[in-house]
Amino acid sequence: AVADAAAAGCHWQYDAARLAATVGARDPAFFWSSDDSCNPFYRVAPGTSTCYGDQLALVVASLAATSVAAPGDPAKSSSSTPPLLDAADVAARFRHFFRSGAYEGASARKAAYAYAADSQTASATRGPIEGPWPHGTIERFLLLAEDSSSPNVDDADASADALIRAIPVAAACAARGLDAATTARLVDEVVCVTQRDGRVRAHAALVAEALRRVINGADPRAAIEAAIASGSTTGRDKDEDLQEVDAARRALGTALRVAEEARRDGSAYGDALARLRSAEGGLDGYAAAAANQTHQLTRPSDAAAPVARAAMPGTYADAVRDCVRAGGCSASRAALVGAFLGAAGDDAIPRAWVAKLKVAPRLLDDLVHILGGV
Repeated sequence: AVADAAAAGCHWQYDAARLAATVGARDPAFFWSSDDSCNPFYRVAPGTSTCYGDQLALVVASLAATSVAAPGDPAKSSSSTPPLLDAADVAARFRHFFRSGAYEGASARKAAYAYAADSQTASATRGPIEGPWPHGTIERFLLLAEDSSSPNVDDADASADALIRAIPVAAACAARGLDAATTARLVDEVVCVTQRDGRVRAHAALVAEALRRVINGADPRAAIEAAIASGSTTGRDKDEDLQEVDAARRALGTALRVAEEARRDGSAYGDALARLRSAEGGLDGYAAAAANQTHQLTRPSDAAAPVARAAMPGTYADAVRDCVRAGGCSASRAALVGAFLGAAGDDAIPRAWVAKLKVAPRLLDDLVHILGGV
């Protein structure tokens, strides 16, 4: 959540040269600009979460409210009794939150936004909207929720939102000592609140397994290697499901190879992204200046960019800054990298950054409730 908010001011800036010229030598974390030079799509106050961070916080709130594991009650926190992820509760929280408060009317403001005809970049005739930007994942979820004849799930939505929602579930499972199979099942449930695309389910299962291992003490690289070896399938064993898992494993393997090359020759993250974009298996959708600039997990290597940075040397703050400077969908990338590196040490996240996060007090209260007695 902290890393997501740190990237909000420069989110979705796909013009790398413009981003670099605007930020310059200043700290890109929690950067804010009054025009469209950094975030050309929307403008929120520093410390405000993006739609990714808001989804993460809502899942945390749901876990805090519905978890079956009571603090200090071993019988209810054993590995045989997983924390209760109430998918219906998560969905209800999404419907309420994203239709009210700062998001009320956001879709209308977004609809009035002018895009350039041939790219994701903003039209020069219209600047960023004021307030949060509801993702297509959320808008489709809300639209489907209005149709009682259909499920509130998009079978073809391959957005990165799924990976972000997986983070708190994987963390809660790790804190309770739950096994890989249980973690994979619960992560799949939270992914399927709004998305049922097999590609995101495969990516989320492997990323969650790696994160579970980091929380249990493994370093990020070793955890990612173990997740690749496990080939978690979330219990789905159709041929196409297994093919998607294999593709995700290859993507994460590519990320580790690129991270090792960067470590060996001292390359910066931007150079690692360039290698990922040219790697066999497709372009990296998280990278700035890629031919297809998107935050979709539609190609085998689309989860590689954040995983590569998590496996590279450097502190939490260094990694988040690298993600922001890289441009593109920096918020989703930073959130995932932040989860890995934040879990690797108690003092990894700068306290000054936590203090800037607007939802920090409520989020910390929810986390204490979830983890109390563990």
